[in-house]
Amino acid sequence: MYCDIVRIGPAPRNPRGLPLSAPSAKTLRLLPLKLLQTFPPYIAKMSSTVLLVIDSSYVRIALRIYFTLVFLLIGFLADGCLAIRNLRRLLDRKPIPLTSMTGWLTNVSLLKATMGFRRLPGGSWFGMLMFVCTFLSLVSDIAVSGLVKTVTVPSRCLFGTGLVVPDSNSSISSVPPDNGATYSVAAQAQLTSAANGGLVGIYWKANRDLTFRADELDLAGQWNCIDINDEIEYAAGTSIIAIGEDLIQRGYLYGPGNQSSAVRTPYENGTFSHLILWDTQTPKS
Repeated sequence: MYCDIVRIGPAPRNPRGLPLSAPSAKTLRLLPLKLLQTFPPYIAKMSSTVLLVIDSSYVRIALRIYFTLVFLLIGFLADGCLAIRNLRRLLDRKPIPLTSMTGWLTNVSLLKATMGFRRLPGGSWFGMLMFVCTFLSLVSDIAVSGLVKTVTVPSRCLFGTGLVVPDSNSSISSVPPDNGATYSVAAQAQLTSAANGGLVGIYWKANRDLTFRADELDLAGQWNCIDINDEIEYAAGTSIIAIGEDLIQRGYLYGPGNQSSAVRTPYENGTFSHLILWDTQTPKS
């Protein structure tokens, strides 16, 4: 799943204004999968969530060692206090209750002593402390197992190899085929971004990274299409200009036709397929 997290700074930009890295989901909550390229600090805290660039197994081990040492220290100190209290009673020639001679108990031993004496071992205060520490010890172990998880959150990661849209100063001599490898990479990037909760549109950069999750920095353009269930058929050999003019008359394109954009797959016999016509979002003045 994805955490609600504030991105720590935008991705660095090159002179063309394009992001140097595509957004990815490789990040985490209490344990990330990989080092986050965007997080300068070793640890980032977002509300009640702590982000660590450490493997989850190491975090669980560290927390279990920490809690174990804490409860061992509490038991060691409390046992010493019980011994000192009994020693002072002996020096004062006072009787020592049998429940005060049990020392520090936890878990099953504590339960058996309580049931056997029908009283709290160690006295009221130390007996309550034994039960509280036993309860917290169990809760801490369950909490470490249940709350320390590897999850994904949005981040900016290295781009690597893929498709890059050139800037406006670059000249394009040919349009790549819309049913080849170029199309597969672009289409997969859109599907991957949508599956990861990102935006869908025309990206400045795209690759085959399955953790890709696009945001506003990655979009060169976007659309919102609604199927109006009005299928139109044209005879073979109909020109693109004729199709464009017909769509303008039907109100599906704003036009005029020479300002509309089109892409197609041409054939040697003069026909074409995979025709796509698009126009601006609002009428041209």
